[in-house]
Amino acid sequence: MGSENGADHAVRPSRLSTCRTGSGPATGGQSRPSLPGLHLRRRMMRHAQWIGAMTVSEACTDLAPTGPPDPASVLLADCMRESRNRWRALVALGADIAFETDRDGRFVMLYPEFVLGWRAARLIGTLARDLLAHPSARQPAPGPPAALFDPFAVDRARRRRRVWFRHADGSAACLLLSSEPLADPAGGVRGLGTDITVQDRHDARLASDLLQQENVGLILARMRDALLPAQSLAIALEELVGVAGGEGSALLLLAPPHAGLPGAASPDARSANPVSPGPATRAGPGAEPGPGLSPVGVRLLSQGGSPWPGTAWGLGALLLAADVPESAPWQRTMLQAGLTLLLCAAPGRFGGTAVLALWRETPDWSGAETGLARTVLQAIQPAIEQEQIQREIARQSRADLLTGLLNRQGFEGEVRRRFDRLDRDGLYGTLLVIGLDGLRHLNTAGGLEAGDAALVAASVAFNSGVRPTDLTARLNGDLFALWLDGADHFAAAERAEVLARNGVPLPLGSAPEGAPDQAVQGGRIGISIGLATRTVRSFEPLDSLLRRAAAAMRAVKLAGGGRWLVSGEEPMP
Repeated sequence: MGSENGADHAVRPSRLSTCRTGSGPATGGQSRPSLPGLHLRRRMMRHAQWIGAMTVSEACTDLAPTGPPDPASVLLADCMRESRNRWRALVALGADIAFETDRDGRFVMLYPEFVLGWRAARLIGTLARDLLAHPSARQPAPGPPAALFDPFAVDRARRRRRVWFRHADGSAACLLLSSEPLADPAGGVRGLGTDITVQDRHDARLASDLLQQENVGLILARMRDALLPAQSLAIALEELVGVAGGEGSALLLLAPPHAGLPGAASPDARSANPVSPGPATRAGPGAEPGPGLSPVGVRLLSQGGSPWPGTAWGLGALLLAADVPESAPWQRTMLQAGLTLLLCAAPGRFGGTAVLALWRETPDWSGAETGLARTVLQAIQPAIEQEQIQREIARQSRADLLTGLLNRQGFEGEVRRRFDRLDRDGLYGTLLVIGLDGLRHLNTAGGLEAGDAALVAASVAFNSGVRPTDLTARLNGDLFALWLDGADHFAAAERAEVLARNGVPLPLGSAPEGAPDQAVQGGRIGISIGLATRTVRSFEPLDSLLRRAAAAMRAVKLAGGGRWLVSGEEPMP
């Protein structure tokens, strides 16, 4: 096998073998090609016209009679060489591969010199289907599946079929092939192909992007049917589960303890929806984190599809324990509880991180599905922000902006909601009204800033000594209130004794110079406490409790303060 200008193809020489006959009078003792030889001449000419199977001069020399060259043979060789060069140029312009196989499906000719990274000469004589990327196509069983197309075993012409091949570097390559069976007795298949790997992958990405846009548009259209942000988020998660092929989903908000709207007074994200009960969990706004609880809170915004095994807070605890980046965006895939969990996170406008969780048993999440989840999370960010704004507005309408505790309206609403349960279960409840001793003197000596610092310090001191089921509030001015759920007057008196003894420690350096002893004693502010207990099934209204506790507190103040007193009045019927 050779070439005049250097071979850029490969061919199996046995396909071009020749046959000579003996000498005879008609030929003057010269050999002439037999009928098989003439057939092979035509086969060789077809090769030469297609891409040039071997050097035409070599073929003509092999088939021509010995002796001086025949002018007709030389002319034929020149014509074949010119035709071969034209066809080779056309094939090079229009195809990346040209091939021919024998009846056994083995390569007998390949063009160009390198095909899919393989040297063509090394592939001559090998099974063509061994290059196919699909293992089932490389090892066909009797009656191959109709879904698999083998371009090297066709019974009629096939045009422009996508076929995946193995590249020499181990990757997959997609070729657009046209092939047809050979009509001569030797059998085999020939064909041309164009490498469309880059185009095919680009088209696949484009189709995936278009499908993703349609799915996101559908989700957003459904969200517009909802009136409230919480409803729109629930619709989005339900739609996402169906589109992405998941089993369930959840939207959670991770936030530092005091993350909120700009200018908000230290709201605690865990106060309304804690991940797990603990000593630092509060029923009202303004709760401070306590020991043993992560400094990051998790709040469940919405769920869709099947719930997470166990409870949603188990998923929140998993997020707290997982090794995830501190700053968003990020995404993670992990195996938990027999489910493949996909987590996508995006930063929130008002601080914190929104985390979208999707789960299912099998299979793993594809890149397209992960991209869809990430896009949906970005698309629903406005609804998340609206939910945060509404929650903050509600919090501020029920909270004291200076201390972050419940205000009087929020406190009374929370306490009244608990009365039905206390009466049903036969439980006590005790109200403590607390007044700061000498706050007026502190304001006079240090100004309003000193008084505000004392109020904030008081809120921290009162809030740190209550249980998760208790409530803390600032009623007005220097008056605070504690509601001890399920506590009788004995338990409440113990708590009041501790509070009165400790007073309110002021921050270092916040006590003004020359503050009178009535205001500050040893860096602390004294307090006066009045207690009123709601006995079992007394059905005493909250107004009566507030009046009795406030009267007891004023009695302590008149006596010098720094003590506590249980109301001795009988509850109103």
